[in-house]
Formats: sequence, structure tokens, C-alpha cells
Amino acid sequence: MDEQFQRTLAGFGHSLGKKAQEQGEMGLLYALRNAKNPEDFYRVLNDAQFRLQVTIPEALLRIEKGERIAGAPWVRVKTLLSIYAMNAYLRGGRDAEEAQPSYTMTG
Repeated sequence: MDEQFQRTLAGFGHSLGKKAQEQGEMGLLYALRNAKNPEDFYRVLNDAQFRLQVTIPEALLRIEKGERIAGAPWVRVKTLLSIYAMNAYLRGGRDAEEAQPSYTMTG
């Protein structure tokens, strides 16, 4: 997997996770993680496109011989995308909590 594709994957994963967090769509991230074959993977990306209104990078849509994407096994691409997306999802929740003022009661 080349460096440019990995940056694309990281950027898209971050956007996907952030949007999923904003819209309460953690189920999409579970579906992505659980995709069992390239068809499931692409179905989840298509669902994300409609439910989260995100644009899927063209580089992810080119499946090559041997079920590879950008020279890497599709499972590796799916796993990395899932990790990037979930990291962003979890960070989004933490950022929102930190932005809320905390109140303490004094007696």
C-alpha cells in the first residue's frame, strides 16, 4: 500500500468517523468492521454515502485482481479504514464532552 493511498484512507476514515459520531451512526462503523467480503464492504460504503452524505474516494472503488484495493488485500484496507473511523468517532465524543462546561456544587 503506497503512502498516498494510506493518507487518503486516513483522511476518509477520519471524515467518516466524525460524521458518524455527529449523526449517531455507530452502527455503520460496526457494519464496516463486520463486512465479510468486498461486496459487503462496498454495500456499507454505499450506505454511508447515503446516510452520512459523504463522498467515497475513487481510490477505494477500484477493486483489482485477487480482491485487492490499491495493491493491498481488501481486508487490510477495510481494517485500517475501520480503525481510522472509530478513532475519529471516539475522539469526537471526547471533544464534545471537553467542550461542555463542568459544574460543581459547593456547600
